[in-house]
Parts: sequence; structure tokens; C-alpha cells
Amino acid sequence: MSLNESELEKLQFLSKIKLGDNEKLNFIKKFNNVLNLIDKINDFDTTDCKVLTQVVEKRQELREDKSYSRNSMEDIFLNSQNTIVDSSEKKYFSVPKTIK
Repeated sequence: MSLNESELEKLQFLSKIKLGDNEKLNFIKKFNNVLNLIDKINDFDTTDCKVLTQVVEKRQELREDKSYSRNSMEDIFLNSQNTIVDSSEKKYFSVPKTIK
């Protein structure tokens, strides 16, 4: 695979980049070197290689699940001045009206 001048002209138009004549030749040469390197990499036989998701194989250390004591409902409502108790003995926080 290689890049020629007509393809470079299309790339220039699409990317809105203007290159001089010397820059075009230099770019084509360098870009073709990159494409040749990619072709060499693609030629390697990787059928026996293990697929890696990470370079370093380190398992994530998991912490032990522990339950913690939670605040009781009574403790939560102790610090509240705006508490409403309804007929079913459920408590609610009273907040200012936000929608007119």
C-alpha cells in the first residue's frame, strides 16, 4: 500500500491543508514509510499469541464486603425541625414549596 500524489490532493482538499511542492514530496515519502511499517507489522504471524487486554496482568484486588450499621429513622429525624407525622405514623421532612 502506498500514497500517490492524486490521493494526497484528495487528502489536502478534505483536511483543508495546503502543502507546497517540496512538502508534498516529503510528506508522501514519510507517509509511505509509515504504511510500509504497518505492512511489516501485519505480516507477523500472531496465531499462537495470546490476546492481551492489559500489558501487565494484574488482578484487581477486591475488598471484603462488610455491612455497616446505618442511622435509624429516629436518629435522622432528631436533628430536623421540620418533621411531619401523618395519620399512618410515618414521618416526612417538610420543605419549602418550589413549584408555583
